[in-house]
Amino acid sequence: MLYILFFISIFSNPLTESDLSDMSSVEKSIQEAIKNGDAKVLASYFYSTVELNLPDAKGSFSKSQAELLLKNFFNVHKPKDFSVIKEGTSSGEKSKFAVGSYADTDGKKFRVYYLIKEISGNNYISVIKFE
Repeated sequence: MLYILFFISIFSNPLTESDLSDMSSVEKSIQEAIKNGDAKVLASYFYSTVELNLPDAKGSFSKSQAELLLKNFFNVHKPKDFSVIKEGTSSGEKSKFAVGSYADTDGKKFRVYYLIKEISGNNYISVIKFE
């Protein structure tokens, strides 16, 4: 009987599968937005404030301010390529991070880091850096 309850408790948790699916979908959209230099789509995943680190701007910005700063960054550093190098999860929190490499059309490369946190049941970017 104990074994049956154990297996039921492991395999009947739909939130875990849903959370993984939602996070995966969010991650793919974020990666495509960076690859395409789409500040609007990227900003749609920001919480009301986001920690942003760009060559010309560093700090905590509102969602709309961060979108404008990223739009300017992508206009100056037009995207050529973006690839994720490493992904991981934070223990104890429902959050994921990714480290990637962004190359612009002029050949300049940036290391990209972003952190996705679950806030009120939704996944948001809380930190994004282009260094």
